[in-house]
Amino acid sequence: MDSFLVLRKLNDRWKVLLLMPDVSLPQAVSFGENIDLLSLSTKKGMTPAAPILLEPQDGEQQTRFPKQDISWQHDNPRPAAYVVESRFGQPGGAAASYGPSMIYFVDPAQYVDVVKMPMPFGVGKQPHRWRVWAVGKDGQIALSEWRTVNFTN
Repeated sequence: MDSFLVLRKLNDRWKVLLLMPDVSLPQAVSFGENIDLLSLSTKKGMTPAAPILLEPQDGEQQTRFPKQDISWQHDNPRPAAYVVESRFGQPGGAAASYGPSMIYFVDPAQYVDVVKMPMPFGVGKQPHRWRVWAVGKDGQIALSEWRTVNFTN
């Protein structure tokens, strides 16, 4: 197994934004290729606005099947990409501990003001938490808050 790491520079300090410790080499290469497809620029641009999560509400009960939607809205400037990050937790735990993140790239050009798509996560009855990254053309990132979904089946 290999690892995939995303670092973020914030106020002249580096921070680990995402660590996926156990991914296959093809997965790591695919994630890197998706980032390369953004054609990021070295020119300083406007920082994207943090996505505003719309649905589901935090802690909402959902069914896994049929697939439910997640949605968020964005403000200008439109980011170069969105990344949906998700983690699954332990069922029934009061203070759920979450496993490693999985990420899913979303092209904002497919949407107008609101992004609405089927949940790209959700296996098992355990809770899942998710957030959205807005990635600017120069690589700047704005993060939404985390939301938790509790699956009932």
